[in-house]
Amino acid sequence: SSDESVATVDATGTVTGISIGKATITVYAADASKTASCEVTVKEKVKVDTDANGHEYVDLGLSVKWATCNVGATRPEECGDYFAWGETEPKSDYSWETYKWCNGTSSTLTKYNTDNSRGAVDNKTSLDPEDDAASVNWGGSWRMPTEAEQRELNDNCTLTWTSDYNGSGISGMIVTSNVTGYIDKSIFIPAASGRDSTPLGGMDSRGYYWSSSLFTDVTSLSCYNADILYFYSINVFMSISDRYLGLSVRPVTE
Repeated sequence: SSDESVATVDATGTVTGISIGKATITVYAADASKTASCEVTVKEKVKVDTDANGHEYVDLGLSVKWATCNVGATRPEECGDYFAWGETEPKSDYSWETYKWCNGTSSTLTKYNTDNSRGAVDNKTSLDPEDDAASVNWGGSWRMPTEAEQRELNDNCTLTWTSDYNGSGISGMIVTSNVTGYIDKSIFIPAASGRDSTPLGGMDSRGYYWSSSLFTDVTSLSCYNADILYFYSINVFMSISDRYLGLSVRPVTE
């Protein structure tokens, strides 16, 4: 083994993972006339409780259970699909002109509006199930988290930045429960950047994740924004974003 702190190999050729990382395992013929090698990657094993409607989740001891992947992803490291807030399908252009719930501008909202200067008022402050990207795409009891549930995750877990999750080269936050009885449970949330009128997407140094909650600060009435979980290498925030932007969705279930 090139690094026995990562992986060891015994005389029979059995390789044992020791810690997260990569190591090269090399084998030699008895007379040293032949040699071969392979690289092994030791990854953290996520303790998954079960799955709901075909999608895995982890119980962190919170009020809801968190999915192990984003909507549109097949592995925790993947960004998945991007959605404007209140839309349920990805698209190539994320702008006010293409946003479903307005007439082309942030001042002509047609749904989810509490300010009569911003368009038609319906006083809806949380997404209906038919406008929830997690509910529509995953079915069952899956849905987007509320702002309060994202805050609960932040307040009751340790969020640790990594730039190389499980040797994948992917950056993001390892979220580990601080709740008694659940401290061995964790999920990974990749630093998935958002999308606008240009096809940005992909991995970034920051992560942006929609909640199902409209931003309703009474001092600003900025209901053209929705609440998000936002993080980068040294901090995590409860923040807001323009509803037309394409951001990732990490579902929850009851």
